[in-house]
Formats: sequence, structure tokens, C-alpha cells
Amino acid sequence: MTHERGYVVASVAILVFVAVLAYAFIQLLSIHKALSTFTGENMLWNVTETEREARRLSEALLLSSEYYENEDVAFRYDILLSRVKLINDSPQYDFYVSIDGKEHLEELNRILNVVQIALDDGKSNARRIYALLLPIFNSLSRLGNKTMIQQRVEAGKQRDNQLRAIYLLMMSSAGLLVSGAALSWLLMSNIRALNKTHAELFAYKEKLEDTVAERTAALLESLENERQTNAVYINFLTTVSHQFRTPIAIIDLIAQRFVRWPQDVTKAILVEKAQRIRTAIKRLNLIIDSTINNDRLTESGLDLLVTNINFSEVIQKACSYHSDIYPERRLNLFLPDKPIWTCGDATHLEQVIINFLSNAEKYSSLSTPVDIRLRTRADQIVCSVTDYGIGIPAEDQARIFDRFFRAANVSHLPGSGLGLSLSSMLAHLHGGKITCKSIPGSGTTFEFTLPLDGKKP
Repeated sequence: MTHERGYVVASVAILVFVAVLAYAFIQLLSIHKALSTFTGENMLWNVTETEREARRLSEALLLSSEYYENEDVAFRYDILLSRVKLINDSPQYDFYVSIDGKEHLEELNRILNVVQIALDDGKSNARRIYALLLPIFNSLSRLGNKTMIQQRVEAGKQRDNQLRAIYLLMMSSAGLLVSGAALSWLLMSNIRALNKTHAELFAYKEKLEDTVAERTAALLESLENERQTNAVYINFLTTVSHQFRTPIAIIDLIAQRFVRWPQDVTKAILVEKAQRIRTAIKRLNLIIDSTINNDRLTESGLDLLVTNINFSEVIQKACSYHSDIYPERRLNLFLPDKPIWTCGDATHLEQVIINFLSNAEKYSSLSTPVDIRLRTRADQIVCSVTDYGIGIPAEDQARIFDRFFRAANVSHLPGSGLGLSLSSMLAHLHGGKITCKSIPGSGTTFEFTLPLDGKKP
């Protein structure tokens, strides 16, 4: 009877302390959520940045000529508008309204509207525009003060909540330790009683072992299914990410040229570069359509969007993409006079050629050309890409199509070891294959063969 009362008392104490501990834990979660979503510092930064851009605009106006014709003024005004737009967007706007800053936002927008009208005039006096802009600093200053005050209030509340939760956790932990010690003593005194159940448990041993074996087998089967699923998605992501690099590199290269030499950008150059960007974006869209749409995931990670294609055009597009990124490299194209038709996914076949050209670019001197030849042999299409670079060691040639493998003589150079593995997989999906012939120090030739089974549409 005494032991039973001890169990009851200890159990009740533990339940009480567990409840307090749970409450403290909920408070900590609330604090964590508040800390994760607290935007006070960001909001204050928005106001500070807007005020700074407004001051830069006012300085540009003061330094400009009598009439507003200064490009720096327009540039600073555009930046100021972007900062104000950020303030007016959610959740920033809701925050400022919650701290009684709506009137300051309305005043801020009103001032910018007046300044915009003056700037649109084209010949407005810079001093007059400066005078129109001047009241904006008062509104931004008041809005910043309110934001800072709100930030400090919320920080104080969070600190109080943290201290309260810590005290509760300390009390609950101490109580649980005491209650746990009492229960341990009671449990130790009843070990002999528990030993009486050993015989019954032993009777169920064999049954339990069978159950565990069945469940283990089920778990292993589930694990294998999960591994296969992961392998599918790894192949899929590897393929897509590798194909994205070429059009993204084209866009990045054009952007870099605009940044480095903006003074050389004429209207004709801008139109030409914009067309190249659109072509690269179109390729991205084709890659996305050819790998994701229509639930086209299979055991290999992707399916093919098979159409009748002219393989000469595939090679020409691949060379064009490569030349966009590496214009200094000389590419020698040897194509037949007549189109060579086959069936396949044009985007993925282009990627195979692009991978060959990328390898040639990495591992051959810029002074040497890269030769691309297309021909037919019996019922096959044969495409070869030859560079005159460092070549591949003989002991490594058997493994160059393995995922992540890199030859010993290029391990110090950038690379992922995925290009040739991806190319081999894509060739296999098209019913073709890739072979390699290489002489160290003289160069490498990759030969890509496909079935000649296409017809002109």
C-alpha cells in the first residue's frame, strides 16, 4: 500500500512538472517564432536607406546646373523610388502602419509625386526641385524614430519572455529530477517483483523474433525502394543542372560585358546581345519542357522528347552556343552537303556535343582548333569531336565515362567529372554509344554514333 501511494505521489508530481515544462517549451517556441519573424531591424534599415538615397538625390540636385538635365539626378531619383517602393510593399507597409506611420508614408508618396511632376517637366529649376524634396527628410526621420522605438519595445518583450521561460524550465527540470529520484527508488525496490515476469516474457521470445524478422524485411524493402527513388531524382537533377550551365553561362557572359564596357554598348550591339539572351532563354525553356513536362520521369531519371531532327543543325547549334561563351576558340566544322535525319531529343543531343566541346576547351591550348566531323557509316550516324590537347592517360581511358571520375592529369583543374557520364547516358537512351581514342600529349577524339533511322518530316 505504501509503495502504491509513493507511485501515485511521484506520478502526480511528475505530471505537474511535465505540464510546467511543456508550457515553458511552448513559450520558447513562441519566442523562437517571434525572433524568426522579427522585422524591426530590417524595417529600420529600409527607412535609413531611403533617407540616405534622398540625401544623395538632394546633393545631386545642388551640384547640378540651374535646370535639371543631370543624368546623375535621374539615376539617384530612380534609386530613391526603388527604396520607397520597398517601403510600400508588404509586409513593410503593414509594419509601418501598425506603428502609426501611415501619415508619414502618405506624406512621403505625396512629396515624390510632386517631385516626379517637376522632373517630368524637363526644364525645371534644380533648386526648386530640391525645395520640393526637402520635406521628405522630416517624414523619414519621424518614421525612423517610431520604427526604432517599436524595435526596442519588442526587444524588451522578447527578453522578458525569454527570462520567464528559462525560470520555468529550471523549476521544471529540478522538479523532474527530484520526482525521478523518488520513482527510481521505488522501482529498485520492486525489481524482484519484475523478475517474476521473466518466464512469461521468455515464452514470447520466439514469436517476437519472427515478428521482428518480418518487419525488418519490410523495412529493408522500403529502404531499397527509397534508394531507387533517390537514384532516379539524382540522375534527373544531375542531367538538368548540367544542361542549364550553357545558356546560363551565355547570359552571364553578356551581362559581364555590359558591366565592364557599358560605354561601348550601341543600339545595334544591344539588339544583337538581347537576341542572344532570348536564344539562351529559349534553350532553357526547351530543357525544362524536355525533362519535366508530362510526368516524364523514368528509371533513368528522364524521358526523351523524340522528334525527327536534322543532326547537322544539332551540331551547328551546339557549336554556336560554345562560340558564344568562348569566341576565341576556332571550331572546324566538316558537315555533309545534305541533311542527315534521325529520331531523338534535340536538346539532349545538343548537350552531348556541348559536353565534348567543353572538354576540348578545358584541356587543349587556345591556339589549337577543335575539329567536328559528321558522316554516315552503314546504318549509323557518326559524329566525332577532336582536340589537340593534353590527351588522356591510357590507364584512365577505361573509366572516363564513370560518374565523378577524372583523369589523373586533370585532377588539379576545375571540373565535376559528370559531363562524360551524362553524355554516355544520353547516348544510351538514344540507342547509341560513345567511344574515345586518345594519345597523351597529342589530343583526344570522342566518337558519337546513333542509329540512322530518321526521316525528313
